[in-house]
Amino acid sequence: MQFFVFIEKIALFHFLSPTKRLLRELRIMNNNHSVSTASSHDASHRHASLSSMQRGSAHVSSPAPVCLRCGNRDPHLFFTYRGRCFCRRCIDFGALEAGTLPRTPRLSHRVWNVRPVLEFELTPFQSEVSSRALSILQSGRDVLVYAAAGAGKTEISLQSICTYLAQGKKVCFAISRRQVVIEIAARLRRNFPDLHVVQICEGFTQETDGDLIVCTTHQLYRFPFCFDLLVLDELDAFPYAGNEVLESIARQSCIGQRMLLSATPDEKNLKAIERGEMEMVNLFMRPHKQPLCVPVIKTGSTLYQIAQVLFTCRRHMRNGKQVLLFVPRIADTRWMKLIVGLFF
Repeated sequence: MQFFVFIEKIALFHFLSPTKRLLRELRIMNNNHSVSTASSHDASHRHASLSSMQRGSAHVSSPAPVCLRCGNRDPHLFFTYRGRCFCRRCIDFGALEAGTLPRTPRLSHRVWNVRPVLEFELTPFQSEVSSRALSILQSGRDVLVYAAAGAGKTEISLQSICTYLAQGKKVCFAISRRQVVIEIAARLRRNFPDLHVVQICEGFTQETDGDLIVCTTHQLYRFPFCFDLLVLDELDAFPYAGNEVLESIARQSCIGQRMLLSATPDEKNLKAIERGEMEMVNLFMRPHKQPLCVPVIKTGSTLYQIAQVLFTCRRHMRNGKQVLLFVPRIADTRWMKLIVGLFF
């Protein structure tokens, strides 16, 4: 019976408004509770059954409704059901009563003295940034690794990951996008062949614990107050960037330090550094030590821009270089392909 209720809930969840979703979830929880209590005569068992169906514990009294998961204080984003107040702002992550802390799952903690297996040695600049970042984390402060794309931000984080694992601490590597989670998890399995690296994202949610967890920022809702080190990559990427609910969930998942990786940190993080809330290390040199490309902007008519594109392509191709041409819209690829095809 519970299986069919679960399937029905999943099928309709995303087609209901937040209020209707909340009502449906609470009714299902209430019906399940009625079934479980009717089959038991032990008062303590009934209490345990009810507690297992709630999404949180450690009730905290407050004069005004406050969501202790997403930080919501807007009274318009709460909903009262049978005398209990629930947050609608983060309802997509499950019903949570106002003033109630999310339940912390039980995760394994093992001591791992490992060294990463690398396809190449870190450059002196990468090693220096890696050591500085670890030193900041060990001082109990968060660190932002501000590095150019391709500078090796993931490799820079490996030393810190090893240090925390050697102390039996829990580490998570969180990224905004599902496909990048799969790619990073595969890389970390190669870096740490002896570790059980678990990826958690859409399509991979059956297993939620391992020696090293790699997940999307959405999946961090599963881990309140769990991680001693949270490596947070792609801060500027959708859907994490500018999403206050995801930011709150990410902060709540970490009980230790955060290592933030970004090639384009936003103003919010840069101001946090100015206020002394965290520190920053920089690396603007890629391993090949070639200077970063500096964009050149040329404006003019459409005909002028096409001429500039053709001239630039021809110049690079004569030097035996590949050219990658971007256009702003999908429809533009069709006519641009025809024009470029006339000359190359």
